[in-house]
Amino acid sequence: MCGILAELWRAPRPANVADAWARLDLMSHRGPDGAGLLAWSAAGGFAEPRAGEPAQVLLGHRRLAIIDLSPGGAQPMVCAKGDTALTYNGEIYNYLELREELAARHGWRFATGSDTEVLLAAWRTWGEAALARIDGMYAFALVDARRRRMIAARDPFGMKPLYYAASDDGLRLASEIRPLIRGASPRADVSRLFDYLRWGAVDEGETTLFEGVRQLRPGELMEADLDNGQVEFRRHWRAPVRRPACASPGHWRRGFRDLFVETVERHLRADVPVVATLSGGLDSSAICGALRRLHPRKPIHVFSYVATGGQSEERWIDLVAADKNLEVEKIRIQEDQVLEDLPALVRAQEQPFGSGSIYAQYKIFEAIAGRGCKVMLDGQGADEVMAGYKPFVAYRVWQLLGQKRLGEAASLFRAHARRDPGSMGMMVQRLGRLALADGPSRAARRLAGRSLRSAFVRRDWMTDRGLDPHDAEARQMHLGRSFDEILAHSLESGVLPSLLRYADHNAMAFSVENRTPFLSRPLVEMIFTLPAEALISPDGRTKAVLRDALDGILPAPIRERHDKIGFRATEEIWMARKADWTRAQLKACAELPFVDPEGLARASARFFAGHMADGQQLFRLIVFNQWIRAFGVAIA
Repeated sequence: MCGILAELWRAPRPANVADAWARLDLMSHRGPDGAGLLAWSAAGGFAEPRAGEPAQVLLGHRRLAIIDLSPGGAQPMVCAKGDTALTYNGEIYNYLELREELAARHGWRFATGSDTEVLLAAWRTWGEAALARIDGMYAFALVDARRRRMIAARDPFGMKPLYYAASDDGLRLASEIRPLIRGASPRADVSRLFDYLRWGAVDEGETTLFEGVRQLRPGELMEADLDNGQVEFRRHWRAPVRRPACASPGHWRRGFRDLFVETVERHLRADVPVVATLSGGLDSSAICGALRRLHPRKPIHVFSYVATGGQSEERWIDLVAADKNLEVEKIRIQEDQVLEDLPALVRAQEQPFGSGSIYAQYKIFEAIAGRGCKVMLDGQGADEVMAGYKPFVAYRVWQLLGQKRLGEAASLFRAHARRDPGSMGMMVQRLGRLALADGPSRAARRLAGRSLRSAFVRRDWMTDRGLDPHDAEARQMHLGRSFDEILAHSLESGVLPSLLRYADHNAMAFSVENRTPFLSRPLVEMIFTLPAEALISPDGRTKAVLRDALDGILPAPIRERHDKIGFRATEEIWMARKADWTRAQLKACAELPFVDPEGLARASARFFAGHMADGQQLFRLIVFNQWIRAFGVAIA
């Protein structure tokens, strides 16, 4: 887990080594264990860059040593044949199996114990086809001197970030945005502004909230021709179309359990200690259960966030900890801490974020680093892969209705409502939206308009810039209406990209590597062969295959929970309790050019009168204002 930098110019130019080091050092928190720069030119090949000497490519690296802690694992790394070089951020969990295959079948002799050298050899042997063999999280830039190409790629789910900015004479890539905007006057991309304020959406697609800064999408590859500078993009992985295999429930439950435990075991590969988080919900508990199954007597240290206001998951945390004999460290947050740390959190995230849950996660990584730990296992991704969110049930009901299986649709609706009565209103609303999406667009726009009545955004400012909030809302209703479409969408461009960005930036702010076993490529591809009832069972259980597979691994009360409140902090409560601070922040927000001061005043008054539903959008506005101040962002 590291920070990478790559600079590519259309023609050789004198290397600005001092500037490259300055950009690289902006990511020192991602890699405090070492740093390196490597230059390439057609005339000189790969060499240490020297100021003023011609170079066409610069590769930079900040190292967080996890596998092979020796200097041999340093990057950028040149392969043994001398014609391919790599700067890489991530972990290849099946690197031992790939290493064995490359040595036995292709004659590779490895000089280090690092997964970096394995990735280099795999690319040198199989080219792009190597990516289909990899189970891991990664973002890398690679110079293939044989083919005169620079390749950059991102893992299938976007667990590791890779941003880029193009200019007339070249291209620059980095693990973070700061190196790309160094020395520039950044501007906000206003086309993304409404989506953020309304839904907290930032990371969908290739654009960012910084104008001119883009990101490789999950599962995307960039190929640049070193001779003419032309750049092409293509997907090396996409969420597969769900094709259920013919197998009995008992068969796929056993198959899932075996693969899940094997996946967790691979995610433990490290030359440093590995810890985990425990929220009290099914997903993090599943990982803890697998850890105990793999290591019956070994001490297992976990970290848990416990809310100090609103609903608390502490009793569920304690239940799992007692059942699995876990050593739990609990993190509790006070309101004053939030106010003190918010500017640092905004800088760490680099882009605005949608809720205060990101702060709770930030404090967990701070605690992990404070205990000298470098690697953590996280339950992120299970809800997206196995249809765990409540709206997925509505999509499954809608699918059954479309198949004329009316009795099954009604039965599923009733069964889920019994298990989770609080989801009834959401189910009715979502089904209504699905029905409306098939109807006249005027009706869809009317529904969107109703949801915006309390908005504090100046619509004239938006429409002057070609943005129509009504269209933006209506567009959300047409993102995909089938169960399979929405499942694929949740992996590629739903909420998951933002959640992964939050986790990556929070973890790396404290030099911690965050691993997500549920986003193992073999496990995900296996799940996409399961029938819909393995994900949402006829008796109304979400993530049914996980619940069934964990029988004997987790206690029944955890396996059958449907009331999980999610990993979030209560920012509305913080804001209400710290009213003076909140009012001062909102007063500053009223000066933003897109804000309607009267609308903001009304929303603020409703919030302080106890209407907490306005709190999340107000929180987003405060975060946005903190962001433009932290990075000096202009809004045109």
